[in-house]
Amino acid sequence: MSEPVVSIVIPTFRRAEYLGRAINSALQSAGDYEVEVIVVPNGPDDSWRRIARDFARDFRVKWLPLTMAGAPQARNHGLINASGGYVRFLDDDDYLYPDSCMRQLVKIVEENLDICSGSIDVVNSKLNCVKRLSPPNTSDLVVAALGPARMTVTHAHLYRREMLSAARWDIDLPVGQDVFWFMKLSVSPGLRWACVDETVGAWVQHTGARVSRGRDPGQQALSARAELILQLVCALQVAGGLSHNRKIAASDGLWACIQKGLRYDYQYWVKMAQAADNLVVGRRPPSRIHSLPLLRDIPPLWVESALIPVRWLYHPVRLILDKLGVGRV
Repeated sequence: MSEPVVSIVIPTFRRAEYLGRAINSALQSAGDYEVEVIVVPNGPDDSWRRIARDFARDFRVKWLPLTMAGAPQARNHGLINASGGYVRFLDDDDYLYPDSCMRQLVKIVEENLDICSGSIDVVNSKLNCVKRLSPPNTSDLVVAALGPARMTVTHAHLYRREMLSAARWDIDLPVGQDVFWFMKLSVSPGLRWACVDETVGAWVQHTGARVSRGRDPGQQALSARAELILQLVCALQVAGGLSHNRKIAASDGLWACIQKGLRYDYQYWVKMAQAADNLVVGRRPPSRIHSLPLLRDIPPLWVESALIPVRWLYHPVRLILDKLGVGRV
């Protein structure tokens, strides 16, 4: 096998029933280009071994097990061992659309990009598409990453491996590692980023075990996300890269966290609301409710405070929907 053009890293843990599908989609995703698929089983699980036997004769599939459990550790291990010029991350229960991924690969190569992003289909357990997630309509990667419409599903993005030489997934975050990964990468100076008008893969919403808490990640993840936004804003300001559009994106990103977090720690999120207003004075959350005639002249924090009981009442409903595989995104 010659040097691979693309490496696809798949962490896996107790999902043997999905793993073969993910590997097969990865093997087909590079067309005539050479591909390597790095599967990183992690934690106390041997179920992957029976899938490994199915691919025993395929030299493109490499198995690099870790005793330490955790998808971030597994992704870092795969990244360190990747030899392709380009890298993609794929979760073991999701899969790629080979033809679209091939065109995404051609684009990143021909246009000499550092990151190329595509859309993702959200599919149910029967693999029927229920929603499509697309990158925000902007040419500024920082705006795309800081704003609430950011699209961080791991396999949506293809990376030049050279620009990931110092990048590592955060192993201390229980959830939301994909958000931190993408937001931190976005402020790297000089990145060349573009999108393909293609849907490159499926994000499967099944009823089995998942790390993601969907649209309600909890106080710890939300506060960590908000503080990262403020850290990145400071870094951009020091570097002279904090444009007005980036301030708007950061303010909107903070408000998205505030709306979900206010019911957990009111005083903390009041301070974050002040920080959002300091970025863009008078900026309202981009939610539709804040543009309604009766509400658009009321301070947004008052509106969000009044909605806390509603969010509390809806919380058990959302938990049920999450268990059914509905509303996770």
